[in-house]
Amino acid sequence: MAQATALKAAALLPHSESDPRHATIVPAHNEIADEAIETAVAMPYGNVEARVVRPEYLIALYLEPSAKTLKRRERTAALLESGKVDSAALQNLMSRFKLTL
Repeated sequence: MAQATALKAAALLPHSESDPRHATIVPAHNEIADEAIETAVAMPYGNVEARVVRPEYLIALYLEPSAKTLKRRERTAALLESGKVDSAALQNLMSRFKLTL
């Protein structure tokens, strides 16, 4: 008999700021995504609080081999240029998950 496995983490994405009760739950697909969601920071979103993935984790997710498209490389460059990325944290992620720019 097959057993169902519980999701370790999931992202909750509101459909609109005007009605945050309607949302999409996006399951974490691997260890990087699990960690990204677990370390997300709380920020205001309209009149509710949302947990937001840190930019270092967004870059790590963009650099996964299966997701490394031109658009994601452009997003990575934009995040790096924003000045909001913790370089040491990003290097740590890239080393642990064997990612390259």
